[in-house]
Amino acid sequence: MATLGEQISGSSDRGSIHVLYGPIDDAPAAGGYVDSGNITGIGEFAGSSLALGHFNDDDYTDVAVGVSDEEVGDEGAAGRLAVLYGNASGLSTGRVKLFDQDSPGISGAPESEDYFASALAAGDFNGDGVDDLVVGMRSEAVGSATGSGASMILFGNTTGGITTKGALWVDQDTEGVPGTMATDDHFGWTVGALDTDGNGRVTPGRSTRQRGRHGNRPQGEAEHPGVRDGPRRGRLGLVRRQRRRRVRHRAAALTQFTSELAVRFGRRAPAPA
Repeated sequence: MATLGEQISGSSDRGSIHVLYGPIDDAPAAGGYVDSGNITGIGEFAGSSLALGHFNDDDYTDVAVGVSDEEVGDEGAAGRLAVLYGNASGLSTGRVKLFDQDSPGISGAPESEDYFASALAAGDFNGDGVDDLVVGMRSEAVGSATGSGASMILFGNTTGGITTKGALWVDQDTEGVPGTMATDDHFGWTVGALDTDGNGRVTPGRSTRQRGRHGNRPQGEAEHPGVRDGPRRGRLGLVRRQRRRRVRHRAAALTQFTSELAVRFGRRAPAPA
C-alpha cells in the first residue's frame, strides 16, 4: 500500500510504500517500508499508482510504482515509473528500474503534466508466462490534441524484467481503437487487465504459469503452514507446452488486448439522444 503524500523526514521527497507480509490474522506477520527518500528520482508522490506482478521469471512478487508528478528534466509532473524487484528478503531498493519518456525505447518526450504512469495494471498480455505492464498517461498530448491521453504496454521478460523493447503505444488514433481523439479526453486515466475470453491470458497481478513458492517474505521467516515446494517437474512440463502454444498466438493476443483496452478504458460515452 502507498502513503502518497507522506513527507520524508530530512528531504523534500513525498510518498512511501508499505509492505505487509502474511499470514495476517489480527496483525501482519511482518512489515516492510520503502520511502522515496531511499530511491533517487521518485520524490514527487511516489505510489500514485501500484501494480503487482512477476515481471521476471523468479518466484518473487515485484511491484511497479507510479510517480505521476515526478519532474523529468525541467518538465514538472512529467511522470516516472519505478519497478522494484522482489527477492527472499522482500522488496529491495537496490533492485530498481526507472522509466520515463526520456528513456530509450519509450515514445514521446517528457512534457509538463503528462502524468506518465499515473495508472498501472499488470498481466500476461502476450502469453509468454511473464507479466507485462500497461502504463497510463492521462494528459499526454497527441499531436495538437492536448490532454488527449495515451497508454503504453511495456513487456516483461525472464531475464531482465520490464523492458522498453517492443513497447506498444495506444491512443484513440490507433487503428482498431474506438472513439475519436480529442483535446482533454484523458484516454488512459485508468487502465486495467482482464481475461475476457477465458484463455488464461491477461490475469491481473499474476502470470499464467504456476508457482511453487509462497512468494516474498522477510529473510528467516518460515513458509506459511501447508505450503511447500514439492516436486513440480510434471507441472512445469505442462506449463512449458502451454507457453509454446501461447507464443504462437502472440500477434493475435496483442491485437485483441489493444481492442479490449480501448473499449473498456478509452471509449467516450455516446452523446445523449
